[in-house]
This record gives sequence, structure tokens and C-alpha cells, in this order.
Amino acid sequence: MCIRDRDLIVLCSFLPRELPARLTRALKPGGLVVVEGLHADTAFTRLLPGGYHDNELPRIFDGYRTLHYEDTQAPAEWGGALGGGNRIVRLLAQRPADPLTECHFEGRSFTKGQTTCWGPMKPSCEVAGWVRAGSCENSVKND
Repeated sequence: MCIRDRDLIVLCSFLPRELPARLTRALKPGGLVVVEGLHADTAFTRLLPGGYHDNELPRIFDGYRTLHYEDTQAPAEWGGALGGGNRIVRLLAQRPADPLTECHFEGRSFTKGQTTCWGPMKPSCEVAGWVRAGSCENSVKND
């Protein structure tokens, strides 16, 4: 089964070190991934190997837009009899949206190199977006 075009993927207590490429295929452009897991230091207080090291999650999701990252101490949700809490890391990241290939103005689309008039200014649609390309006489729109 192939999962595609998801808006959100949530991974809890899971080490997706090898998954970002698969997640990118599964997420829509602009889709979100949420990861929550134990910090590697938890192995010193619990019988749990593994976990994420300092700032490892943002590095795993390099190329994604990090919207939120935290490394915090939280109450134990299980094993409370062992006392203390757990060091938890959380990440909310967004898959990059597909790059824009055209400009928009007044409900119309313009491709690279096309111009229009906006009052006396003549903007041109370029790779970086709208840039000033000169002036318009009599505020007549051009294409």
C-alpha cells in the first residue's frame, strides 16, 4: 500500500532517521510532520536505549521548514513508579511547497518575462517574483 498526498503525518516514540525521503513522497507539498520521542539521555534514567540526541530531529528533517522544536522535561506517562520524568523532544515541520512558476495579479496569471501596468509602474514577472521593469504611459495594461 502506498500512502500519498497526506496533509499530516504523526510519529510518536518512533525513530524515523531513515524516513524523511519516504515522508516527502507521502506528504503533500506544504504538508506537516509531527514527531515526538524520547531524548537519548532518557537511557540514563529508564531501561530504554535509543532516542534522539541534541538537535537531531531538525537535522533529520533538513530541507523541511521547522515550525516548532522543543527539548523539554515532561512527566512520565508510563512507568510512574520509577519516578521522575522523561526528556522529550518534539518537532513540527513542513514539507516545502512546490516552487512557484508564475506570478499573479488582479486574478490573472503571468509567466516569466510578461509585464503588466500598475498605475505608472511596469512590473515584470521574473524568477524572483515581480520586479520593476520600467514605467507605463497612460496606465494602459500590457502583456
